[in-house]
Amino acid sequence: MTSNRIQTVLAMAGATILAVLISPSPAAEADSGRITVLTDRTIWRHHVTFRPPVIGERGRYAELDVPRNPWVKRGEWLSSPMPASGWQEVDFDDSDWPRSPGALFGGYGDYRPAGPALICVRGRFGVRDPRRARGVTLAVKYRGGVVVYVNDREVARGHLPKGELTALTPATDYPRKAFVKPDGQTPLQGYGRRKPPADLLDRYEARIRSLRLEIPARLLRTGTNVVAFEVHRSPVPKGLPAMERGSWDTAGLVGVMMTAENNGEVRPNVEPSPGVRIWPAGVMLRIGRDADRGDPFEPVRPVRMTAPRNGTACGQVVVSAPKPAAKLRARMGELRSAKGKAIDGSVIRVRYAQLGGSYTPLREIPPTDATIQPVWLTARIPEGTAPGTYRGSLIITGLPKTAAVPVELTVVDWLAPDPGMWRTTVNLLQSPESVAGHYKVPLWSDEHFKLIEPSLKLMGEMGNDVVGISAVAWTVFGNDPLVQFRKVDGKFVPDLSLAERYLRLYAKHAGEPKYLSVNVWSYGMYYKGWGRDGNVPKSGPSKPPKGAPQKALVQSIPMHPLRGGIRAASIPVIATRGGRREMVLVPMYGREGTEELWRAVMDGLRGVVRKIGWREQCLMLGTSGDTWPSRETIAMFRKIAPDVQWRVLTHGGGAPRWGVSNYERTQLNGMTVGYLEIARRIRSGRIHVPTHPVTCNARDLVRSDPFALRALPITNTISSGFDGFCWKGLDYWEYITSKGKRRSALNTYVRFGNMVGGTPRTLAAPGPKGAVPTVQYEMLRQGTQESEAALSIREGLKNLYSTPGQRFDVVHLCLEGALSGVKRSDGSLVPSTPRRDIQLRLLYPTGAADTAKGPSEILAQTLFFGSGKKTVRFKPHADDKGTGFDLELTVGDDRWSKGGSGRLAVRFQRDGESCTGTFDGSFGGVSKKGRISGSFVRGGFTRLSETPPAENEFTRRCNAAIDNLAAVLLTGSRTSPQGGADVERHVRRLYATAAEVARAVKARRARQK
Repeated sequence: MTSNRIQTVLAMAGATILAVLISPSPAAEADSGRITVLTDRTIWRHHVTFRPPVIGERGRYAELDVPRNPWVKRGEWLSSPMPASGWQEVDFDDSDWPRSPGALFGGYGDYRPAGPALICVRGRFGVRDPRRARGVTLAVKYRGGVVVYVNDREVARGHLPKGELTALTPATDYPRKAFVKPDGQTPLQGYGRRKPPADLLDRYEARIRSLRLEIPARLLRTGTNVVAFEVHRSPVPKGLPAMERGSWDTAGLVGVMMTAENNGEVRPNVEPSPGVRIWPAGVMLRIGRDADRGDPFEPVRPVRMTAPRNGTACGQVVVSAPKPAAKLRARMGELRSAKGKAIDGSVIRVRYAQLGGSYTPLREIPPTDATIQPVWLTARIPEGTAPGTYRGSLIITGLPKTAAVPVELTVVDWLAPDPGMWRTTVNLLQSPESVAGHYKVPLWSDEHFKLIEPSLKLMGEMGNDVVGISAVAWTVFGNDPLVQFRKVDGKFVPDLSLAERYLRLYAKHAGEPKYLSVNVWSYGMYYKGWGRDGNVPKSGPSKPPKGAPQKALVQSIPMHPLRGGIRAASIPVIATRGGRREMVLVPMYGREGTEELWRAVMDGLRGVVRKIGWREQCLMLGTSGDTWPSRETIAMFRKIAPDVQWRVLTHGGGAPRWGVSNYERTQLNGMTVGYLEIARRIRSGRIHVPTHPVTCNARDLVRSDPFALRALPITNTISSGFDGFCWKGLDYWEYITSKGKRRSALNTYVRFGNMVGGTPRTLAAPGPKGAVPTVQYEMLRQGTQESEAALSIREGLKNLYSTPGQRFDVVHLCLEGALSGVKRSDGSLVPSTPRRDIQLRLLYPTGAADTAKGPSEILAQTLFFGSGKKTVRFKPHADDKGTGFDLELTVGDDRWSKGGSGRLAVRFQRDGESCTGTFDGSFGGVSKKGRISGSFVRGGFTRLSETPPAENEFTRRCNAAIDNLAAVLLTGSRTSPQGGADVERHVRRLYATAAEVARAVKARRARQK
């Protein structure tokens, strides 16, 4: 079995498998002397293989202005694995295949980005005595070509060549009229299940082919029988007009109908079987939506789970009964390996899924009124557990008869890192306001903090890396700032007591975050009217949000004629007076008095971070959007917090350019982006830089179904080259306000375009004492663990075969006033007051800085860079005066500078961990002299080659393990919400490969010692 590498395809919208059958409705069905054996109400198992169409690379985001990530190939479509051999056989184990009622890619055929190349479908029915079975007929409608098997014997084929077939043998061509309108050029619109216009109906009907046959009784067997369909796609006619980001869908199972004489010998598989039924289900199967019952003809197979050491795994068992089983309970017994080693059943936690909504909560006690009850198993494997397969039983009581469901837990010898050490960057959003609103408790009361605690614990279990606290009110995140203010001697001063309490609670359950985002900016603050970052809205007055502050307490803010008396260029914050919280306005950043106020905020937060024991470097300013804060805002924060970078959330254009190096983004307003969040899966060719991650919300991929959430991490990190995922709401529950209105805190006070509407908001559900996880939360965690295994394989291969890593010392230099006096495009000059308008980060091989050999490489130089033509050259040298280099700059014209070129001679010396020096030269015809300040970090950077190792048998096998799982998850999330598709098999292989690579790396290090 082979598979092309997973690449950056399917950043395109579209494609769902249609689980609705368009029945052929043969005349025999209406005959009262016959019975329907298989139809759209049958539970079908299916496997879809995707292969690239003959279409080149497309999409306006195909090439980003970033360095290419060599691990992510461009211009190729996704290819998913073939089905396992022998899939047509009766006894083939298809329990890991998706299951659903209805057809696959049914209807008239849509224009999809992930067209199937091969569709394999299996259905079961029963026969009591084959010799007495009469008149078993089968009618099938399809697109492409089909092979029909009964009990592993081919009985018919349609629109396929004679002789031996391969899995990808194309079906007979379609006439061109099936794809275009009468003009011969305009492509037909995709209609899927909808009926096309009457004047074009014949062209759509030309896509539907049919086959009808009678099944000989000699092919039937006593007991369970299997009918299987192998659907092949037809070629797309040459010269067919291309449509952006899509491919013609020329394979599909449109409808199936099997009937037989009603003499009691053929047992149908159409309606649910009576009585109590217990059946294992794939963990990504949404019970109550995709399928409600088990297949009565499927053999009872164990619940299979695969987990690494120190990792987790999930399983699901469904109990259905004619009436509610009010006393239903389940518990795990002891698990034993074939060698007699035992695991206590308590490593598998048993919970009960509560059906009915888009997200499925997992409760400790099942509801008493359910006739269909999923039982959810979550295994947490201790680090010291011996690898192997452990078998036991799930005991279910409260039914007419106690049942024992077999459980197989396979522990793989890969040691999964703790969630806090995951390479995959995780960003969950927690909403204190929503928690308080749902439980009707006062905001920031003791009871409120107790109810927040379970949410923070779930964030820790997911390995959350980004935690946000707001310093301003009325943001896209809600209206619950933790940084509040009070008046002392007529001035506002920050009150950080709530922020400290919240962050200490976060530290207790989730540890230290990589980034603590202090939200001083809100998407929408640059819009017209209320909260605008500037003086006068361009579009005239606008109505402020209901409930916004109607009176400014700071009278120095210039008025603007907005309805309600809102003052322009102001910021809403929360102030406390006599125990009451009220919203007030303070001046926009950069105005008089703001530097002192916000310096106190940033200094105070640094103190809080130090008291908790976190690194000050985790502080970050947030959250910029598609349009940036003004240069006045950036300049003020650069002055009071020069080393703090920005968090940016954008659809792709809010941080469009990189700095002059590959490691930082510096925007035209001077904002340095340390953490970037992209709304959709545009292709990321960026190399991996742990200190400046780029994550993706993937709103074009993620829905509420578990399959999409499980696919999200690995498709972001492996298929698209991002560093992780972002903006997944944990507990943004809707709640009823005191005035009886329904409210959702996310995207309500300030709207963030169309991005937030498509992101999950409630990965946790409200429980009796706070948040409880959902099935979707568990699948996202499983997907992140699988992403970790894939990344560990990649990292291991680099350690095994790439150029050995080199350790560097890092020097940070600030050239103060190096660009002062340069003209801006409006004729004004860059201020001559000292400012850090050029920042340099220099990279030395370890020890080189002490020997004055000069810088070997420049990682980043930021804070000023034109939008036009630009070049930066460094010529390192050393002399008796210290380390130095010549810096040559050429900057094109942009909105801040008229541009120009110049050369600066830089000299600096190191004194302990600090660096001082001078520069002189000229830029833009202006003589330049200034002071240098900076810092030195020994061994601050280790760099491995970013080039993938040359392929050999081992690397090919490792990459195939990653690619096959990523392909199954990505294509499944696009096309099959029913869950499954060989996922368990590929997960087991991925973990086993990760263990093999880890052993190889360990052995190599032992040899090196």
